[in-house]
Amino acid sequence: MLVLTRKPGQSIQIGDNIEVKIVAIDGDQIKLSGSMRRVTSTFTAKRFTSLFRKKTARRPPAVSRMILSRR
Repeated sequence: MLVLTRKPGQSIQIGDNIEVKIVAIDGDQIKLSGSMRRVTSTFTAKRFTSLFRKKTARRPPAVSRMILSRR
């Protein structure tokens, strides 16, 4: 896991096409703004895991467990 510290107004560049900007910090909430190329799909971690499990459901169980255990 990578942990970065940023202040409001600062941003993080991920690859060539994703920028995540810290908009505001209010107590325990952080507001983020993301800009990316149009071809980039974004999902919450929960949604991504759900889609991944549906996609790997057709694979043998041992292969699916091995892939999910890499997280």
